[in-house]
Amino acid sequence: LAVSFSAAMIKAQAFKEATTGAFTKLLGSASAADKAFRDTIKTADQIGMSYEDALRGVNSLLAQGFKADAAQELVKAMADLKSVNPAANISSIVNAIGKIKATGKLQGDELNMLNEAGLSSALVYEQLAKQLGKTIPEIQKMQTAGKLSADETIKAILAGIAKTTGKPIGEAAKEAANSLGGLLSRLEQVPEGLLMMADSSKGVSVLKDALKNVLDAFAPSTKGGQALSAAFGKLGDAASTFLSGLTGKKGGAAPQSFATGIAGVLDSVAAFASKV
Repeated sequence: LAVSFSAAMIKAQAFKEATTGAFTKLLGSASAADKAFRDTIKTADQIGMSYEDALRGVNSLLAQGFKADAAQELVKAMADLKSVNPAANISSIVNAIGKIKATGKLQGDELNMLNEAGLSSALVYEQLAKQLGKTIPEIQKMQTAGKLSADETIKAILAGIAKTTGKPIGEAAKEAANSLGGLLSRLEQVPEGLLMMADSSKGVSVLKDALKNVLDAFAPSTKGGQALSAAFGKLGDAASTFLSGLTGKKGGAAPQSFATGIAGVLDSVAAFASKV
C-alpha cells in the first residue's frame, strides 16, 4: 500500500509540477498559474472531464494565445460537444480553434477540420451570418477575402456548440456529469484529483534532490557513469571469450562437425523407422 500510494503521489505531483511550470511561463506569474490550475480542477469537477484532459486542454489553449478565462470557456464547450457527440475529436477541434487564433482570421480549411472532428461547419456559417447580419454566401465571400476575424469566428463556434446541445456553454456537460455514468466516472478520478491538489512540496523537494544525486552518480556523462560504462565493456569482452573456440578455421570446423554428426543420427533414425 505504501509503495502504491507513493508511486501514485509521485505521478500526480510530477504532472502538477510540469503543468504549473508551463502555466507560469504562459501567464507570467506563479500566482496566476496557481489560480488557473485550481480553476481548471474546479471546471473538471463541474463538467466531468478528467483532470489531466482538462489541464492539457487549457495548457494547449494558453500556448495558442488565449486568456485563462477564455481557455476555461472553450474547455467547457468541448465537454458540451462530447456529451452529445461522443465521437467528437476534441483535440482536432482545439487545434482548429488554435489555428484560427494564431492567424487572426478564418481561412477556410479550419472549418473542414471542425466538420471532420464532429462540429458542423454549416452551423458555424449560420452563426457567423447571424452575428454579422449577412447571408451565408456573403459570409463565404468574406472568408475568401480573409475578412472574418478570429474573435467573430470563435464566438460563432461557441454559439454553434450551444445550438447543437440546446443549452448555454457548460450546461450540457454538467448534466452529463451528474448522470449515473458521469457520477461513477467522477468518483473514479477523485483519488487522482486529491493527490494532484495535495501540497507535498517538501517531499517532492527531497525526492528531486535524491534523484539528482543518483543521476549525478550514474548518468553516462558523469565520472561514475563513465567508470560503469568501461566496466560493462570489459564484462562484455570477458563474456565473449566463451565463444573464442568458434572463431577462425578451427572454430568453423567444430560446429560443422557437430551439424554433420546430428545429420548422421537423424539418418539412422529415419532408416530404422523405414525398416520398422
